[in-house]
Amino acid sequence: KSIITRRVVCPACGTTRGETLLSIPYDDPSIREYLASAYQENVDTAFLSGSSLEYIRCGNCTLIYQPNVLSEDGSKLLYDKWINPDLAEKWHNEGQDRARVSYAQRLAYVRRKLRANNPRLLDYGAGFGVFSRMAAEMGFDVTALEISRERRAKLEEKGIKTISNPAELSGIYDFVNLDQVVEHLSNPRAVLQSVCSLLQPAGYAYISVPNSLGLKRRLLSVSQTNSPLPVGHMGNASALQHINSFSRRALLALARECGLGLVFSPFEELAAGAGLVRSMRDALRPFYHYMTTSLYFRK
Repeated sequence: KSIITRRVVCPACGTTRGETLLSIPYDDPSIREYLASAYQENVDTAFLSGSSLEYIRCGNCTLIYQPNVLSEDGSKLLYDKWINPDLAEKWHNEGQDRARVSYAQRLAYVRRKLRANNPRLLDYGAGFGVFSRMAAEMGFDVTALEISRERRAKLEEKGIKTISNPAELSGIYDFVNLDQVVEHLSNPRAVLQSVCSLLQPAGYAYISVPNSLGLKRRLLSVSQTNSPLPVGHMGNASALQHINSFSRRALLALARECGLGLVFSPFEELAAGAGLVRSMRDALRPFYHYMTTSLYFRK
């Protein structure tokens, strides 16, 4: 039984115009080798037979996306079996000291804006729950949505309320956190529209996705030279997982489609410093605001 479904329009803006940057059958030995390396030989490639790994660049908003994506059953296989949970947690924990500083700054910023005693927060795609736990410690009323059973169990051990299915979401939230999530969604417009319907008027959303800068060039290089996919350099567009690769323009187009307006680029979440570090940070500020794909929005 196939676990692949095909997207026929841009998942960010709905446009049908697009340029195919790369297309290789999943039965190709180079793709099988790539998947074995990227997923530690956990992928059962029989499920993918007859389909292909493709990347299309939208002719309107510039999103680079994989049209062939996993179905709901396929996504469960990916996150519950194919992704090594121990390695995933190890990679997640690397660099968490810096991430915690960023999380604290994000939560403090939202608290200042909301001016509520117990702001209701939805952490959509909570992962291992570091952000959710910090939010609870800072007085937020937290709901964490996470599809992975193992990760939900870790959240529940820490007393965080969890949900496994987006259809179970209800109530109204003051703040929605989508950090490194939207790039994984097969239908990000539908998800974000649904999430926004749960956001109170003038509520805030934080969306952060990997930046697609340079990805078109890398994909065309693979296509034109018939070279193998570089596992270490495909992190922001990895097969089956990172199925949407956003430029800032694409992210803003998606947000507009869902009724969100840009309010802030979190420049101060870069490492704080003094002297030369602060001067360099201030000099880079205009470029950061123009390029970043980590943004605050307001309904």
